[in-house]
This record gives sequence, C-alpha cells and structure tokens, in this order.
Amino acid sequence: MKSKKQLAITLSQLKLPDKLNVGLEQYITPSEIAADMVWTALPDLQDGTVADFGCGNGILGIGASLVGAKKVFLLDTDKNMLALAKQNANSLSIDNAEFVEADVSDFYEHVDVVIQNPPFGIQSRKADKPFIETALQSADVVYSLHAPDSEPFLLAIAKEYGFTLEKLKTYDFVIGHSYHFHTKPTKSVKAVYWRFSRM
Repeated sequence: MKSKKQLAITLSQLKLPDKLNVGLEQYITPSEIAADMVWTALPDLQDGTVADFGCGNGILGIGASLVGAKKVFLLDTDKNMLALAKQNANSLSIDNAEFVEADVSDFYEHVDVVIQNPPFGIQSRKADKPFIETALQSADVVYSLHAPDSEPFLLAIAKEYGFTLEKLKTYDFVIGHSYHFHTKPTKSVKAVYWRFSRM
C-alpha cells in the first residue's frame, strides 16, 4: 500500500454489516479514520504480529495486513461480524489473518501490536476495560481509540501495567443513524487515539 489515501480507498470498499448490535456498542469505523489509525501505527505494524480486538468488519486488522503486518488476529464475539471480516479479507486475497470468535478476555496469544477501536462505554460503563486490559497483557505496543473522558482511566491503567501513554490525535467520529434511539441522520463525537508502550 503506497499511500494513506490508497489505503482509505481500499478500506472504503469493504462490506458493511446489515445491522449492528447496540449491546456490543457496534459502530462502523469510518474508512478515513481507520486508514489514518493504521498509517500512524505503520512503523510498529510492519513485519509484526497484530491483533484487532472487536474487529467488526475487519477494517483495522485488514488495514494492518495491507501495510505489511506478518500475521493478524481478528477477534470478535459476534460470529456474523467475524464472517463479514473473513469475507472482506478474502476479497482482498489476504492470507495471513486468523479469525477468532471469542470474548476479548479469552485471548491468550502474545502479539507485537494491538490496534483497536473498543466500545466507548456509552451503553455500558467501562465496556472498554477488558479490551485495554487484554491488549496490555498481550502486546508491548497498543493503539486504541477512546472517548475523551476516558483519559484518567487510561492513565491509571497504563501506570498499573507498566506502560507509557501518548495522546496521538483527536478525531471527529461521525456515527450514522445506526440505532432506533438515534434521532439525527448522523452524530459527531470526539474520539482520542492513544499509543501505549511498555516501559
């Protein structure tokens, strides 16, 4: 993949789910944001083993594979979403991906990098906690997207697990009319992109 723009175009062509599970806080990561997340993490992703927790349609894990990751684990509890991720990977002839249907807390592989967009904890408070805990147990470098008010929690958990924490950038995360309680066609929320690095 020669450029972030080319990556964004490729990721924009991935199939999207017909419906989302509000209980799992499933939202689609926009292709431009996903491409920027992957491109920002490029030096860590290339030639590494990578995990994408709560992979959804596979956009981050597939992005990691496209920029040169050696192996990618795509994990989701939703078998339909995982099947979609597999379909998307196959459409791009990606052959270095392993698809794992499991709760994030049941992932025990060691990887070089985790890149993820976990639940923001809007429907269920601290829904992102098991994602961060498992990521910090699984990898030395973690890239993760969170609601802005998660910063105190992230600082505390980084310290607890022996990681430094760097705020990389803030995105305007546009969410489409995905659920019955959404009253507007789209809603923009802030999302902060973080890099955890083991000390």
